[in-house]
Amino acid sequence: MPQPVLTYYDVAPNVCAFSTTRHGGVSKGNYASLNIHLFQHDNFYDVHRNRQILLSELNVQSKDLFMPRQIHGDKVFNLDKSFLEKPKEQQEPLLDGIDALITNQVQICIGVSTADCVPVLLYDTKNKVSGAVHAGWRGTCLKIVGKTIDEMSHVYGTNPQDIKAVIGPCIRQDAYEVGEDVYDAFQEAHFEMESLTKKMNNRWHLDLAAANRDLLCQKGVHDASVFDCGQCTWTNDKDYFSARRLGIDSGRVYTGIIVRE
Repeated sequence: MPQPVLTYYDVAPNVCAFSTTRHGGVSKGNYASLNIHLFQHDNFYDVHRNRQILLSELNVQSKDLFMPRQIHGDKVFNLDKSFLEKPKEQQEPLLDGIDALITNQVQICIGVSTADCVPVLLYDTKNKVSGAVHAGWRGTCLKIVGKTIDEMSHVYGTNPQDIKAVIGPCIRQDAYEVGEDVYDAFQEAHFEMESLTKKMNNRWHLDLAAANRDLLCQKGVHDASVFDCGQCTWTNDKDYFSARRLGIDSGRVYTGIIVRE
């Protein structure tokens, strides 16, 4: 069996947090090689094989790996015990149109798929609640990271000061050129534009990772509790999938979190 290459994050002793790379799977072409995403036209059997490779590495059962069908929105879904008791055919529709997951269940893997967008992992060290957030520019404008923390607080009593957060591989400011429409959307959403944007060759460049870090801190997460891996998907497309480099029909990075028993 191929050996998957994962980027691991040190969150807590009982927590496995990671992002997949492009290495250690069987997919080909723009999906090479460790793509576990079913929605981007990769070969079904290659994706299934890659999932088995990843599950073996993580010591997680197939039924316990979850990824939502993301739509660049701001909906947050709670994977509670009653959800896990449902059959797969009832679970899957509930994850359609979801861009963030939270849970207090152990030994399941929740995660989001990205290929330039910002993946954010959250862990409430006191209540042992985890979260995974997909934050593209639209989701960031909708402040989905803050809404996920609000949901963790509402459902599980999370105090943001107890949260440790990870910002995974994403496109970075020097590579992320945006149009006036995106600039205007962030300005209208009251982001601090002077610190998050700069002009290069007369075009705006946006720091999407920093925008999400700011949102975390505004909610009360300690800045020192936010770890940014610093990896740029555009610059380092040999290791991470980048839709801007490879096109929409390409693989996706899966950034996930598991709370062990």
